[in-house]
Amino acid sequence: MSTTTNTRTRAFGAIGAVALSVLLAGCSAGSSEEAAGGGDSAETSASTPAATPGQASCDLEGGVTGTVELTETADAYEVVFTGLPVDGDTDNATFMLVLSGDDETVLSSDYSAGTFRSATVTVGVDGERVDVPDAATASGDVVTAVYPKSTGALADVEPTGWYPNVIYSVSGTSDSVRCGNGTVLPYEPLS
Repeated sequence: MSTTTNTRTRAFGAIGAVALSVLLAGCSAGSSEEAAGGGDSAETSASTPAATPGQASCDLEGGVTGTVELTETADAYEVVFTGLPVDGDTDNATFMLVLSGDDETVLSSDYSAGTFRSATVTVGVDGERVDVPDAATASGDVVTAVYPKSTGALADVEPTGWYPNVIYSVSGTSDSVRCGNGTVLPYEPLS
């Protein structure tokens, strides 16, 4: 088993046993030309690397479809999931984004019974889970989570890649959505 697989497996343990049964996958990277609006879009993924440092997005695929956008500012990472079930039929959902680099950092928000019950940041495989009060909000099918860089060791993270994963249960049936074909999407952080 590769070091990357071991790291991912440990990161999943940080968010609970449910995540262990789901294959986390990353986003497919598009070319710079595609990110700029060029290229043959019929043959390319809708996932794009950061055309601008600190910004990236991809289309989620699975039982439902949607998008995820990552925006880094000087003070925080903002993650916006659009098109996913967050309504009365959703039993629970975990909205997760992993920043990869020398180590993995998990930004996670857990939704249950119509409200967000927790949001956490875990830096490193053996890192401490740090609570982020009021990090996530939902409006319709849009989930926005803001993780301040002042949380734990988040300011020290230097990501070179990222991938989202959403695990959810609607009326007792579980599913997950992720980007592309399972590769980690390259990421260019703010300078």
